[in-house]
Amino acid sequence: MPYNVFIDSEGIVRFTDSGFDADTMHDLIATYGPVYHPEFAIDELLVLNDANADGRPDPGESVDVQLTLRNIPRAVYGGTGISVVMSSNSNDITVTSDPVSFPDAEPGESTTGRALFSFTVNEGFATSWATLSFDWSCNYSEGSQTGSLDFEQRLGRPDLLIVDSDGSLDDNETFVTDAFDGLDREYDLWSGGDLPASEVANYSEIFWLGGKNTSDLNLDQANALADFMTEGGLLVLSSQYATDNAETADFFANSFGVTLADDDGGSIFLCSSPEDDAYFSAISIVATGTQGANNNETPDVLEISGGSNELFRWTQGDGGISAVYRHIYGEGLFIFAGFPLEAMRVYSSLPNSINYTGFVERVYAAYEMVTSVDDPIVAVPQEYQISQVYPNPFNPSTSISLQMTVAGDVELAVFDLLGRQVSVLNEGVLAAGEHQFSFRADGLGSGLYFVKLSVDGVLRDTASITLVK
Repeated sequence: MPYNVFIDSEGIVRFTDSGFDADTMHDLIATYGPVYHPEFAIDELLVLNDANADGRPDPGESVDVQLTLRNIPRAVYGGTGISVVMSSNSNDITVTSDPVSFPDAEPGESTTGRALFSFTVNEGFATSWATLSFDWSCNYSEGSQTGSLDFEQRLGRPDLLIVDSDGSLDDNETFVTDAFDGLDREYDLWSGGDLPASEVANYSEIFWLGGKNTSDLNLDQANALADFMTEGGLLVLSSQYATDNAETADFFANSFGVTLADDDGGSIFLCSSPEDDAYFSAISIVATGTQGANNNETPDVLEISGGSNELFRWTQGDGGISAVYRHIYGEGLFIFAGFPLEAMRVYSSLPNSINYTGFVERVYAAYEMVTSVDDPIVAVPQEYQISQVYPNPFNPSTSISLQMTVAGDVELAVFDLLGRQVSVLNEGVLAAGEHQFSFRADGLGSGLYFVKLSVDGVLRDTASITLVK
């Protein structure tokens, strides 16, 4: 007999292994044996008649809920005279429906309410979760039975959507969700199966995790993402196969300005960003997952055809670009990586290597700078530059050098990831030439900071610096 038994909520054995004793068997029978009364589970719950027809209760909407129950297969008796009352302990909704009756249901049968449940979502919040409780009662040949079922319903829609197109093939996605949980960011997660293209327009930030095959991104999804990019927002898309798909090649060429130069075949996994990049300078990553997880098996070498900046470059083999980004001042930031970004790790022997949390922090910091309409970076960096930051990473001080071809009224300041100014290094007119300033981070915590150079009231250049204590 098996000693490892994986059983779902209805008592169906999904997987077994070898061995087990009589006591374990008796406990199993008591827990998952026949149920001598009707017992219901939630088979399906649909949100209907919401104002914007997105199937999600939003603040200010009055919505209906269609509930389908199933009498579990382990039940011995069918249920009759089924009645259900909905309630909630959430302060964000007000239930307005009466009890709903359901048709009879034999063991294993599903039954849908003869009426709809209704509730109104209160104003005054962005997103939250509400527990919908369904107290049911029914009759059967031996008497009557009652029970209660809970359903967790998202109210409102967060800005962020995480798409896991390869489903549960590996556990690297937990590094992604852990990163956003640690940063206290609300998100929706789509895992496995094709995301309906219509869902893309419901979000302003999308992190798309790929790695399964060329169908990581289909044509409808690519077209929806192209529209998403024209509307601005934040898109981080990664896949080791998507650029091999001729169907979506135009999307990558037109939207990211990138084509596939070479399929490396899996011999490379280290990459780093240019040291002088305005947003992602001097960071390295290790793209692991070639063993067991079936991840990063055939990372791509990319070629920029126009309109994009190099984000990461492979530092092994023949090298080549592994990820790109493009940005529209005041509107959006868009990143494509030709390998699964969720597989990145910190590697102690690789200077400045970061994990997914560190990457997300830098992405949002760059996004904040890009979308600051009142503070765009003027595309003439040759006139005024942050020419060098050394050392970087640093503790507790670093030297920041400016190169100015003409004189100007200069503000040089340091900001944290939340956009708070932590230090002003210069305010006033500087002559043409090279200038050097020292920044001490006494009293500040470890992490990423940004140096902003503004001349005559216009942001001219930025540099990221990392404090390591």
